[in-house]
Amino acid sequence: MPLDPAMVAKREYDCAELIRRGKDAFDAFANFRMLCQAIAEIFYPERADFISKRMAGAEQYDLIFDGEPIILRRDLANQIGSMIRPRGQSWFKTKAFPSVLNKRDNVSKWCEASTLTMREIVYATHANFTAAMSQSDNDYVSFGTSVVTHSYLTDPETKMRTGIIFRCLHLRDCAWYENANGVIDEMYERMSRSYAQIVEMFGYDALSDKMKKAHKEKPHDEIVILRAVIPREKYWGRIPSNSARWAVVYVNEEEKHELKAPGACAAYFKTWPYLVRRWMNVSGEKWGRSPCTSVALADARMLQTAQIAIIDSLEKLVNPPLIVPDEGVSDISLKATGLITFDPEMLAATNGRAPITALEVGRPDWGMQWTAERRLFMGRAFFQNLLKLPPLDSGKMTATEVNERIEEYVRSAAPIFEPMEAENGFLMEGVFERALEADGPTNPYGAFDDPPEELQGAEVRFEFETPLSIAFRKLRTEQIRMQTAFIGEQVASGLNPGAADHYDWDEATRAGLEGLGPAEFLLAPDEVAELRGKKQQAQMLTDAADLAMAVDHSEKGKPGAPMKLPPADPVAVATRGGV
Repeated sequence: MPLDPAMVAKREYDCAELIRRGKDAFDAFANFRMLCQAIAEIFYPERADFISKRMAGAEQYDLIFDGEPIILRRDLANQIGSMIRPRGQSWFKTKAFPSVLNKRDNVSKWCEASTLTMREIVYATHANFTAAMSQSDNDYVSFGTSVVTHSYLTDPETKMRTGIIFRCLHLRDCAWYENANGVIDEMYERMSRSYAQIVEMFGYDALSDKMKKAHKEKPHDEIVILRAVIPREKYWGRIPSNSARWAVVYVNEEEKHELKAPGACAAYFKTWPYLVRRWMNVSGEKWGRSPCTSVALADARMLQTAQIAIIDSLEKLVNPPLIVPDEGVSDISLKATGLITFDPEMLAATNGRAPITALEVGRPDWGMQWTAERRLFMGRAFFQNLLKLPPLDSGKMTATEVNERIEEYVRSAAPIFEPMEAENGFLMEGVFERALEADGPTNPYGAFDDPPEELQGAEVRFEFETPLSIAFRKLRTEQIRMQTAFIGEQVASGLNPGAADHYDWDEATRAGLEGLGPAEFLLAPDEVAELRGKKQQAQMLTDAADLAMAVDHSEKGKPGAPMKLPPADPVAVATRGGV
């Protein structure tokens, strides 16, 4: 018998249970942190502090004997950033959904203006977007997981929201839970803050008695506090906003004390403030794995060991061990201009050979050949053979060959870029929702202009420019070329003179041009219609003038062709579109 919903009370946490859930979450990630430590020691030494605290400024590369794993990680992280978020290009666009709305002029203009606003927010000087996403890309390539948070930047004096700031969090300091749908909706973050910073964040009254004493004696000493972002229905206190979806709770785990002034309301979020990027998911795991380091970790370890052996072998070749008889040789001096004396009678015993010879040991060339092969394999593990679109020589390749090569690239690269496009969508949608609230409740659309009526009840989504989307457009252009060639064959052969009537030449031309280069140089459809109207009007005026001159000529009874108009001004011709 099902339970009556009215009888089932919502289960709320209390401070002690919140701390316990945070501890359980971090305990569940213990083995993942061990794996990250092993990966970081070889591929990302700067992050190799998952299980121990590193001294500030300490060397991080003392056990590294081959830098190839570090270079591969760095290069792939940089390539991902430049491919899915190219700095000098419009790598995202605001679009309305259903997509048919984008054909309406006022909707299109609002989306273009919103795209510019979003770009200004993301690339503002204080936003820290580029640095945060660069760190995130390195975590993503190394560990397959990265956590980026976005929050409001608030003026300390006016308390007004002045922008959005992005930060990449250390995976060591984060743990989370998923809901029944596999969506992360509960985040626990450990952060180090000084007592002075805690007072600045929450006020002096929010401190416990022990913390107040510590603040008085050593205000700049740091402690670790726990920040929990949980569904609002799980919070035990009061939240001032009915539209809040998540409560934000700060606690001192050691004292089981919530950092909140007496009588104050809890902080809250209307928008989920985290982007948890997970590259390769395995069923039952809450974190992602890197398809690069998962494959290359064993070879990277062997490469380090092989380099030690090669260095040892080279040292033996440069400074080899010596074979010396156990008698007849005086003290050996191997320094420059050193002298070694021996009994001349030893030459007879050695058939005239020097009594001291080098022992030929070590074959570093074998080790170098093996490591070169391992480096090539690791390059494949980091997708270096798949990231670039293959060269397309349209002069030497048929349209079918070009089409097949692009299709092959799309099939190979799709598994790399498709998860990243989805993560870009989650990030930009979260930032968009925050920007809607940038000016508070007095302006329901925040940093954006009021949307047109057609967008009421519609969704706002984002499209992204990636190598995959570029390849799709190139593929579409080649397919259009094949279609137009087929239509030309049909017309030329006489089999179907009206074959061109089946084709929308305007749409095909526009789609083909978008695949060949930047779309910002293309005129909007309404601008094309306006230009054609002007051309048609100019042609009508020209035809009317020719007709008037022909009538005037015939009235005067002069035989012959109508008088020709004087040559047109080239500037005027170009202005009206070449008519």
